[in-house]
Formats: sequence, structure tokens, C-alpha cells
Amino acid sequence: RSPESGLSRAQREMIATAVSRLNGVTLTEAHAQDLRAEVRHREGAEALVAAVKTDFRRAALGELDRGILEFAAKLTTSPESMAAA
Repeated sequence: RSPESGLSRAQREMIATAVSRLNGVTLTEAHAQDLRAEVRHREGAEALVAAVKTDFRRAALGELDRGILEFAAKLTTSPESMAAA
């Protein structure tokens, strides 16, 4: 976990992969490779990476990871809708 963010490396790579896809950035595959390296020990790792890379909402994610990605997606696609805490 990063002391600054509290996120694991896998979570940060999931965010980078999903946000790259939403932005139409060509780095999506590079981020997916980094995510693959972080989750390689998990059962269903390839399916997870493929789903996050194409549509994270179809990925088999836990509640925390899904919430993190939903927040990142909202921040990416409609930052004006975000409010200060």
C-alpha cells in the first residue's frame, strides 16, 4: 500500500487501466500489463485484466475496488459533478 494514497499497487493499476480506457488513451495496454503483473497470483487474473481493460463494470471485483473504480470513472468523465468533502 502506498502511504500517501492507502491504495495497493494493484488498485492503482486498475485505476490507470480503467481511466486510460475511458479517456481513449493508447497506454491502456501498458497499464493492463502492469495490472496483470500485480494480480497474476489471483484466480481469474486474465479475466479480471480483460474486464478492467474493456469495461470495469463487468469485472469480478470486490465492493471496495468497484467503488474506487466508480469514483475514478466519475472523476474522469464528469469532474464538475464532484463535490468537496
